[in-house]
Amino acid sequence: MGLGQILARAKQRLNRNLNIGHSPSAFGFEDIRPIGNSQGSSIANKAGRIVLRARHKGQTVKIYEAFSPEHAQFILAVSAKLPDLFPRVLEVRDAWIVTEWIEGQRLAEDIGYHQIKVLRRIHGVAVEGLPPAGFCYIKDFILPRCRRAMSLAATQEKIDFRCLEIDNGATCTTVMHPDISPNNLVRTPEGEIKCIDNELLCFGSAPLLDFCNAVRNMPKDQRDEAAKKWLSVSSTTSQMIENTAKLWILREAGAAFTKGDFTHSSRMIADLERCAERWLPFPAHMARGSE
Repeated sequence: MGLGQILARAKQRLNRNLNIGHSPSAFGFEDIRPIGNSQGSSIANKAGRIVLRARHKGQTVKIYEAFSPEHAQFILAVSAKLPDLFPRVLEVRDAWIVTEWIEGQRLAEDIGYHQIKVLRRIHGVAVEGLPPAGFCYIKDFILPRCRRAMSLAATQEKIDFRCLEIDNGATCTTVMHPDISPNNLVRTPEGEIKCIDNELLCFGSAPLLDFCNAVRNMPKDQRDEAAKKWLSVSSTTSQMIENTAKLWILREAGAAFTKGDFTHSSRMIADLERCAERWLPFPAHMARGSE
């Protein structure tokens, strides 16, 4: 048996052992199983927090870790405002959220249409009465991921100032969801469209950034078509485009750096002040035409 086969079998055994629910009622749950991407002996979502599947009180549930206890309460409050879109929250324990497990099929057609429709509903949620978010996508997610890349590029001292300038917490008046990817929308057997991954819900003032996240992995022609639909009914100013482009560079440069694509990351950072808009996932002139 070659070394490659030995390593492959070892990985299979490790994956089988990643079920931490061997004993009944562990942590009050049964049959706890990690889901997501393997990170050593734990399973974490893209925000670096744990996501699990389990049985609880006779039903299958999803358990995930919010950024903070305050963030968990914010997700609970927003979920209650969109009960037909988000999984029902069954329990909150500190920063842990227990929701119903949603069975459904990934969307096979009109994906861009459904992404835009879902985002508009989320952005339209009235913020009055919602608790503090306890999480900021820019300061708590984008910034930490790109900090190492920026510091290596000798621009570390600019990061905090730029993010504060682009998205001042005092002006964050929109409920945002930076992760409406095709994988996170499913159609239930009853025909409902559900958003099953809400770990990044927060307040913000850059709804166009949510759109960029939603369409980033689409083929170019589909991205452009979705952009036309989004911008045709959106009020987009030059300042919003510029701010979103800079945030997008911070987001993508950090992602490239953590994947080891240092050349791509450094090129994006170099363009932060020069021509940030060229990195947007759709032509900037489309957005300018909507002014």
